[in-house]
Amino acid sequence: MVMYKRKFVKAVAEKSGFTGKDIAKIMEAMQIIFKESMLREEDVTISGFGSFKVKERKARIGYNPHTKKKMKIAAKKVVKFSPSPNFEIDKLIKENLINQQKDKKGQKKTK
Repeated sequence: MVMYKRKFVKAVAEKSGFTGKDIAKIMEAMQIIFKESMLREEDVTISGFGSFKVKERKARIGYNPHTKKKMKIAAKKVVKFSPSPNFEIDKLIKENLINQQKDKKGQKKTK
């Protein structure tokens, strides 16, 4: 399942109380800031969320999947995202499961 921008904007608007238009403007400003920072090779760290860093991929030998011939793949710069320890999905899933189990136990006691 994929959450596209429109759905994301709507979800943030519902959680925050801001309008969808305001959230869309904020996201657009964030995209511009991220792009400008990445062009300057400047790391962007959002506490509690994660870090975006420009990394260089070394040149390497790959192969063309159609012809099976070896080919040289040039070095290039890519953006790498590293989630904050508080944001790691395994931890979030585990916490969610624990909360669901607690809710089920609480529902059984009230019956």
